[in-house]
Amino acid sequence: IASFSYKVIIVDNGSNEVDALFRSLQAEISNLRVVVNASNLGIAKALNIGIKSALEFAPKWIFTFDQDSLPYPEFVSVYNRAILKLQTDSFGLLSCQFSDVFHPVPEDIRVKQKHTIITSGCLHNTEVFSTVGFYNESLFIDCVDFDFSLRVAKAGYKTYRISQYVLLHHLGNPQYRRFL
Repeated sequence: IASFSYKVIIVDNGSNEVDALFRSLQAEISNLRVVVNASNLGIAKALNIGIKSALEFAPKWIFTFDQDSLPYPEFVSVYNRAILKLQTDSFGLLSCQFSDVFHPVPEDIRVKQKHTIITSGCLHNTEVFSTVGFYNESLFIDCVDFDFSLRVAKAGYKTYRISQYVLLHHLGNPQYRRFL
């Protein structure tokens, strides 16, 4: 990620015994900032901490990733091609398909409007934060991404997903519940 990003911000959300790892990463990666939370504050709070830290650099775009995600080597190229295909960069969010196994990336990519997208591998137009706010910290982990993407869409921004796989990502343990 550091190879294609102006600044990388890692938010350690309460893990144990990682100081040596982060010190070695900061020595190797000049554009890295590490924020360490003493305990797990929830994914929404961690995302907000990282995003607010990134906003100090006044970027137009912010990518978010989970700890278990790895972008394909073609990741940025595919996102650039998707933006060219959309013929605009005035959208709120752009995400991609993900899988826990590698898939070859076809030459022709497709982009579809999608109202619910995950945060890992998501490109955020920073304008949305001043319009819709940040991630809802009361949700802690479940539905954090869907809540945010739906609020972005409701505010009138287009939200898209690239139909091709360009991110290795493992979902947590999904539990399906039926509500009456």
